[in-house]
Amino acid sequence: MVIRIAFDLEMIPLADGLWCLRRPSYVTCSYVVETSAGVTFIDAGMTGSGRDVLEALRHIGRRPEDVEAVLLTHWHNDHSAGAYLLQSRYQIPIYGHDRERPSLARGTDRRGPRDRVRALLPDWGLFVLAKGLLGETTPWPIALDHSVTDGELVAGRFEVIETPGHTPGHLAFFDRETKTLFAGDALAVIDGRVRRMARHVTPDHGRAHTSMVKLCDQPMAHLCPGHRTPLMTGVSAAMTAFRAELGRDRWPLLG
Repeated sequence: MVIRIAFDLEMIPLADGLWCLRRPSYVTCSYVVETSAGVTFIDAGMTGSGRDVLEALRHIGRRPEDVEAVLLTHWHNDHSAGAYLLQSRYQIPIYGHDRERPSLARGTDRRGPRDRVRALLPDWGLFVLAKGLLGETTPWPIALDHSVTDGELVAGRFEVIETPGHTPGHLAFFDRETKTLFAGDALAVIDGRVRRMARHVTPDHGRAHTSMVKLCDQPMAHLCPGHRTPLMTGVSAAMTAFRAELGRDRWPLLG
């Protein structure tokens, strides 16, 4: 069931305490997990104003002060922009890989005219495409409060999995309690099939391949990618088929 909570913003209930926050114009997904300690975001929407995360919290009856942590899979704007508001206004700690730190910190206020124009464009319709063409950096600088590495446990339940390839410090997170893999842009789910991300958004094919093989070994019951739609059933069979496909060098043009 898809619930429209604002213009060009959706919430998809996936399980008890687990929500997908999605922008249909860009089919980008962040995730909201309610735990006994509060709320954890895996990625944080694509608006520097934080509207995405604030609307998500309002929809589930929570406040920004209830957020325990934001776990960033990577620095690209469509996954990290909302972390700026949660960090700067509410002092919510941001977790990510140290290799993403320079890109997260670059923000529009430290860059050139093209990036300032990009920050002024709204996050809907064809403007989203224009923003992407102008660059992927966050509109405002974000500092990592905690640099995490492979195997580390965050917020008592989210295991860090280093998955470079899409970006140098890309991370996935595995929720040990629900066996949910938050894969970011390490892989894609299209029409119920697990696939590689597109060739042109994967700068390092070799490391990306190694990362995808690594994810195939996770004992997941649910798969939550960074775009399109989560896979909540038939995950084991889909991952088995995907692993067999990884033996062939077929990078899609679109992912």
